[in-house]
Amino acid sequence: MYPEYLFEGATLNMLIVYLIIGLSILLFKALALWHSARHSQKWWFAAVLILNTLGILPLVYLFFFRPDRKKTNIFGRKLKRKIKK
Repeated sequence: MYPEYLFEGATLNMLIVYLIIGLSILLFKALALWHSARHSQKWWFAAVLILNTLGILPLVYLFFFRPDRKKTNIFGRKLKRKIKK
């Protein structure tokens, strides 16, 4: 139905794009699960684990609802304070 030459170069490029997107979603989901388990937030842990929102729910949790978001970054490292001059 479709000509074969139409998909020759697109399959490898699309595979690479899907792989990058999939790995980033997996990374954000793992970070959100780790932070929610560390802070004993059972409802957030269950929601992030069960709902598949293509990385949107883990990002919302990491940037807006994580209890220590003002003290640490999403990787758990302490933030440096900015000194006002």
